[in-house]
Parts: sequence; structure tokens; C-alpha cells
Amino acid sequence: LDLGQASRDDALMRRVIAANVRLGGPARARRLVEIGSSSTVPPALRAVAIEGLARWSEGRPRDPILGVWRPIAPHPRVEASDAFLPAAATLVADDEIDVALAAIRTARELRSVSAADALRRIVAEPRIDGKLRLEGLLALEAINHAALPALVESALADRDERLRAEARRILARLDPARLLALADDVLDRGSIRERQSMIDTVARLEIEDAEALITTWTDRLLAGQTPAALQLDLLLAARTLAEKNPTSGLAERMRAYEATKPDGDAVARFQECLEGGDAQEGRRIVMNSTAAACLRCHVLTDRGLTTGGNVGPVLNGVGSRHDRRTLLESIVAPNARIAAGFTSIVLALADGTVVAGVLKSEDDKELIVVTADAVQIAVPVADIEDRAAGISAMPGDLATKLTLREVRDVVEFLSTLRAPAGR
Repeated sequence: LDLGQASRDDALMRRVIAANVRLGGPARARRLVEIGSSSTVPPALRAVAIEGLARWSEGRPRDPILGVWRPIAPHPRVEASDAFLPAAATLVADDEIDVALAAIRTARELRSVSAADALRRIVAEPRIDGKLRLEGLLALEAINHAALPALVESALADRDERLRAEARRILARLDPARLLALADDVLDRGSIRERQSMIDTVARLEIEDAEALITTWTDRLLAGQTPAALQLDLLLAARTLAEKNPTSGLAERMRAYEATKPDGDAVARFQECLEGGDAQEGRRIVMNSTAAACLRCHVLTDRGLTTGGNVGPVLNGVGSRHDRRTLLESIVAPNARIAAGFTSIVLALADGTVVAGVLKSEDDKELIVVTADAVQIAVPVADIEDRAAGISAMPGDLATKLTLREVRDVVEFLSTLRAPAGR
């Protein structure tokens, strides 16, 4: 394959990457490194190729292109590690941020010691993008680099809030008592992201005072005195601790909180997902998650690349068309409201066949239906014996395929898509 084709055919290159991940083997792992290192391939696709190495030994239940059940067997991690080794230090320092992020995450997953010195320089340099420094710190933690304690100490006072939050999480492992001593100040005066991270970190501490702190903040949640952006984090922290001690006062508080939600209101069950998400994580889920498979049906133009199917509404501009509650509803209860122009229909034909899909248009002569496989079919009106409204093309169980934090992140990302494609 001429890698220059990647700039002209995004779909082809995605299939090439997916094929190499599916088939495995040392040569195909090296091929992903070649794609990830190529200056002729768009940065977004270089990142996808590198991320394929990070997930090399995981296996996947669904095809990343079609989103259908087609399991990919895990491959030996050593194949990815050996292929990534010669390029690791160069890729983590790549000028393209998406490529560098993918490479740092891969270095973390593969425990690439060869990238350690480059990662240490990235974390220590305050002028480098905060996302890179954050991922670099995580990678050095995975490698268990000797410089980690000193880098954590420095990061605690860094101007980047996400780096500070991650440093506190690592500190919880290195010195839990010191971390808990910092908690009150962070929860009272920190940014939303820092407070979210601190709640999650404290809930994981195996010391008695941690539960007392979460209980205090859960009482604020029950009293309606916590910011919306912290509610999910408090809920998950309280659930974690209540599961450890089902007879505790915290467990009783959780039962009382859940009882306040109205029966039959699907959105109310997920109301904590309305605010506080991470838009960048939401973008990653929409673009790359095989569980969600968003781009199998929806079109999204992102950073100059247009990808996706035409079964569902275009995502660009959805944040200006709908409020957060409607966006959340479309994920957790897709049949509650179906976007205009995307009504699902089932047609029983005179020859005994059935056509089901999204009704794109109709006139006196024919109906144009797009099936779930994105195939457009023209059905003559004269051939139709019966028709019925179908359910939404959105999977009804989508919310079960994502964690609550992932649902919140997707809502956050969709809310940022305010401009139509091309603007």
C-alpha cells in the first residue's frame, strides 16, 4: 500500500490499520509503527495506528470499522513492544499532539522503558502542552521510574490543574496520609476537575478517615448543596464505599438518595451525567469506541476529517440544536424522541420480504430507506403491503455499554459541537 493514499482515502487507511490489528504478528505490528511514523499520513490516522499497538494484547469483541460482533483475538504483547521499541522515544516527542499522546499512552501500556528519558523531559518542562505532561506522568508511573517521587512533588505545585490532580492520585499510593491531609483544602478551593479527582482518590484510600470525608460530602449531596459537576463523582465514591460496608450509614444514605428519583424517568436515573464531563474524553469515545460505535451511523467532521455513516443525524451543530438533557436522553432513552428526518420504518412488501431502516424521503411513487448497513434502497409504493413505524436506529442499550463517566463525557463533548460542519 502506498501510504500517500492515506491523505486521499481516510476510510481505506482505517481499514488497513484495523486489518493489521486483527491479523497480528510481528510484521503487522511493525507496519503500524511505519504508519504511525509516516509524515504522509494525517496525524489523526497516525494516532489510530499507534493506539492499535497499545491494545495489541487486549483483543476486542467488535469490529472497529463496522461495529459488529466480530471478535479480534489478543496478540502477544511482545510483538507490539518489540515493534514500538526503536521508535518510542521519537514518537512520544512528535510535533503532532495527537500522535505524541497516542505514543505516550502506548509507552504506558507497553511499559516502554526506552521512552523513559524522553517522558521525564516532557513532564518536567512546563512549556509543553499539559495533556502531554499528564500522560507522561502516568507512563512514568506505569514504568515505575526512579524519578517519579520527585516529579510528583514538583507537579503538586504545577500551574496545570490536571497535572496537580494526577500527582495527588499518585501521592495517595506513595503517602496516603499526606494526601488525605490535602483533601479538605482541595475540595473547598480547587477547580472542578481537581475536586472530581480528589473525591475519586479519597474513595480509594484504605484508611478510616476517608469514609468519614466522603460521608460528609454525601450529606451535602442529599441536601442539594453540591455543584452539579461533582454529583456523579460523589455518587460513585459513595457507592464504592457502601459496597465495601453494606451496613454503614453511607450505604443507608445511598438508598435514600436513589429513592428520590422518579420511577419511569430514564433521564432522571442518569441526571448526574448532565454536567462535569471531559469533552476530550467524550471526543475519544465518539471517534474511537467500538462499544459505542457512534460513527457507524453518525457523520462527524472533526479537525478537517469527515467520517461516519448517514443513518443518524450529523453530529456537528448538535450542541446548538439541543440542550444537555436532550443530548443525554438521546443516549439513555433514544426512542423517547427521534430526530426529524430519521424516523425508522418497517415495510412489508408484496413479495414477502421486509425492508427496515430510516425513512429518508417519500413521494407518490417510492420511499427511500437507508438500512442499518447504510445501504440506500428505493421501494416502489406499489410494492408495499403494509408499513409501520420502527424504533430509533440508536441502540437502546447504548448506556449499558458505557460507564457513567463515559456517558457524562459524551454529553460534554456533544454540547461543544455548536457549529455546523464547515464552519
